[in-house]
Amino acid sequence: MGENERPNKVLKAGANDEPIVEEVDSDIDKSYQYESEAFNSPILSDEEDRRPKFHEFDDDTDNGEVNFEVGEIFDTMTQFKQALNDMFVFEGKKLEYIKNEKYRVRANCVEEGCPWLILTSWNSQKMYFQVKTYVKEHTCSRNLTSNMASRSWVTSKLVKRLVTQSQLSPKEALEHMKDDYNLHIHYKMISRALKAAREEVIENEKEQFEKVRDYLSELHRSNPGSTAIVDVIPQLESPPMFDKIYISLYAYKRGFKAGCRPLIKLDGCHLKGYFGGHLLSAVAQDANNHFFVIAYAVVDSECTEAWRWLLTLLQEDLGSCTEFGWNFISDQ
Repeated sequence: MGENERPNKVLKAGANDEPIVEEVDSDIDKSYQYESEAFNSPILSDEEDRRPKFHEFDDDTDNGEVNFEVGEIFDTMTQFKQALNDMFVFEGKKLEYIKNEKYRVRANCVEEGCPWLILTSWNSQKMYFQVKTYVKEHTCSRNLTSNMASRSWVTSKLVKRLVTQSQLSPKEALEHMKDDYNLHIHYKMISRALKAAREEVIENEKEQFEKVRDYLSELHRSNPGSTAIVDVIPQLESPPMFDKIYISLYAYKRGFKAGCRPLIKLDGCHLKGYFGGHLLSAVAQDANNHFFVIAYAVVDSECTEAWRWLLTLLQEDLGSCTEFGWNFISDQ
């Protein structure tokens, strides 16, 4: 037995909510005593509608709202470990892995005497990972020196923030971790994590720009008759730089002519990604008074030149406003 392993005992909640210790075999080819026989019972075809319904974990769950339950489903073991890590950071506890294997993880609270425990393993019948045993209650207090908030964990959280707040400062990052994750971090650690997160975001968005031509080719292939144009700025001895893009699908143009009022609303807004820019759009209203997108463009700034470029392409797609009677409205 390694130094990080504990005796092969599983704690479960009894009738009086007191932990019950059950001996289990550590060999992976031997069965465990689970909370419910439903995990081991094969489901027959005539029982499909009566099989137990289990909760599937949502990746968008807020950090402080992670709440495991017996039978909960995870797509991957990585997804489960990330959720477990998030919960322990928010609660200020220390986690210990008793078993940390590819298809099975058993973990508990590191504080001596605390009954908290969870066991998650692979369900070979349904082909997903599932929580098999869970003792929810903690008897220990909050630990201000929790070892779960590593720099890589902080970086992963700041990456999500930088997508919508590209100019995030270390001070704002500290406040973000405190307000959203109930966590106090040293200034030096947050500075290094923010630098790593910014580099990751820049690299990810650069990769997306490199796929623009592939995206437009797919639009032309799957939506014949669509207009999808990208303008670039030539660069000496390097790949061209993205300038602007215009997209109007064939279904947009056909739907506008067939069932919308001949009134086109022009509007623009800022893009909050790392590289910024503006989104310009041309929309109409259908017979149900719902917005109907005709065309949109991404440009560097909302200026006369950018609008002239979009309206020129829009006229080529829809025809002359004098011929078809299109009317325009704008907040400019």
